[in-house]
Amino acid sequence: MAAVALCESGHDPFTAENLDSEFHSKRSANLSYGHIVHIGLSYGIIQFTQDSGALGKLLTKMHEKDPEKFQTTFGDNYLELLKLTTSGIDVPNVDYVSGQAHWNEIRKKKEGKDLAALADKNKLPKESEIRGKRVQPIAITVGGAKQDLWEGTWKQRFIDAGKIDVFQEAELEFAVEGYLNPALAYCKTNNIRSGIGIAFVAACQIRGAPRKLIVNAAKEKKLTTPFTSGEDERAAVEYLSKLSLKSNNKVDGTAVQKDEIIRAGKLLKDETGFLVEDLYWTDTYTTEYDK
Repeated sequence: MAAVALCESGHDPFTAENLDSEFHSKRSANLSYGHIVHIGLSYGIIQFTQDSGALGKLLTKMHEKDPEKFQTTFGDNYLELLKLTTSGIDVPNVDYVSGQAHWNEIRKKKEGKDLAALADKNKLPKESEIRGKRVQPIAITVGGAKQDLWEGTWKQRFIDAGKIDVFQEAELEFAVEGYLNPALAYCKTNNIRSGIGIAFVAACQIRGAPRKLIVNAAKEKKLTTPFTSGEDERAAVEYLSKLSLKSNNKVDGTAVQKDEIIRAGKLLKDETGFLVEDLYWTDTYTTEYDK
């Protein structure tokens, strides 16, 4: 997870913040909700997102590990922070928890097409921007002024939290429990045993990309699947890393986004040195071995 974190968050991963940048990005085939949906704060080693509820699950784990330090770090309105990022808070005219999920429901309907047309012209009214119940401003202190989590005081509090050991542990634990462990069943089925292979599948799991990309790449290279060697797993990842960033790529019929090509290259560099381990025992890919 530390190696994958460098792909997602850079060299200071525990405090890394994405400040609602999707909303400020131009709409494209890969980002249909640009200038329309507020995803909110994405935070930490694998960019736990506010809109999806992942940030709320992380904050809940942080609070459970050290309630006193959590309150000290996030202030006296910490309970509303937890509610906002998990179940969301009630606001007028918003009946959906996730703005992105709501957009996925309406994007091909007249309502969605009208919003897209306005967004493309940078003419979408502020009141038409999509914010789910989890992506709303809340008070910095109880009864005080409200602010979005990616701004000002809230923004700094998250940076401060990322420098605290117990909260760093929470980030790593939640990343393993929520994203690495679910990827291991696929790894076991396909006998993926190398550090680089497991890391690539985990990276796909985090991003919602097809986990089968590594197997599809192996098929195109005429490698044996399920895999029989760590060398073949590396060769499959290398094949993906060398795809053109300027083309619409497919491997064995499955589309490959540019982000997966870039991540394959970054993982191969292995700046952490953690992916040198090879041929893990697939019988240990179960939760009983977590501790």
